[in-house]
Amino acid sequence: MSEEKRTLGDLIPAGQHLVTAEESDTVAEVADLMWKGDYSQIPLKASDGSTKYVVTWKSIAVGFIFKADAEAVNDFSEDAIPLSKGTPLREATKTIANCGYVLVMDGDDLTGIVTYTDLLAG
Repeated sequence: MSEEKRTLGDLIPAGQHLVTAEESDTVAEVADLMWKGDYSQIPLKASDGSTKYVVTWKSIAVGFIFKADAEAVNDFSEDAIPLSKGTPLREATKTIANCGYVLVMDGDDLTGIVTYTDLLAG
């Protein structure tokens, strides 16, 4: 497939096990999940099934600086960076390079995460 026709969906690693957390989880639970699974980011699922936020090591660090007494994972999250799985790779590359990841969506459904490591491997 030519580089010009590749899409973000083409870069989802084969067999990717998509791990999410719930917005009702604590930051300690999500940090433990990230640590044990060696994940750099965990999408948060809202009670309605949507994915609007992501927890990253950076967002946890910032949360502890500004909200040291908080326990809710939402206080340690950042806005998700979603892109359609049909987004041309050329369009997605700058966002992935700047943010480290994007959530790959099929409509409202989260189908994967693509990171800058996936860009290098793909």
